[in-house]
Amino acid sequence: MASDSTPPVDAVNTAIDSVSVLSEDSRRRMFVFIRRAGRAVTRDEAAASVGISRKLAAFHLDKLVDAGLLHARYETPGGMRKVGRRPKVYEPTDAQITVSIPERRHELLADLLLDAVLTEGADENAAQAAVRTAEQRGRRMGETARDETRPGRLGPERGLTVCERLLDEYGYEPVREAPPSSGCATARSTR
Repeated sequence: MASDSTPPVDAVNTAIDSVSVLSEDSRRRMFVFIRRAGRAVTRDEAAASVGISRKLAAFHLDKLVDAGLLHARYETPGGMRKVGRRPKVYEPTDAQITVSIPERRHELLADLLLDAVLTEGADENAAQAAVRTAEQRGRRMGETARDETRPGRLGPERGLTVCERLLDEYGYEPVREAPPSSGCATARSTR
């Protein structure tokens, strides 16, 4: 069974930052050129690929390195030894960027469905097994979040706050609304 760990919020922010770095046209075109090159590319080659100066290319390439989209190192292109300092070369990282707002946790769904299939009992169908597995996982995740927040019993308002935060971390958009017949607040998902 997979772990019930909290999704990496920093990973979501990193993906959004990476996408924003690619919003600049010259930078994005250089990034595409380097990914397609299949080898380490010099600043001069990157600059020529988009028709900008070497200095401006260096600025954009450093932004791509800072965003974790490219690696940079010093190497003599083609393996030939030349006099002077070796040029800086760039190549893509293995980073795959996926951004979904709100974040969707498809791997969590796949894990839940796998658990359901593996634990499906003779007296239940696949849909019932999926609901049972999701309920068990949700309870465990909620109990873990509650215990991390404050061991013991939480009041209703604090419990809703913890629940909203947990739902938000897993890509739901919790909304508080008052049920028609009571003055209490409840949380629901707009997902």
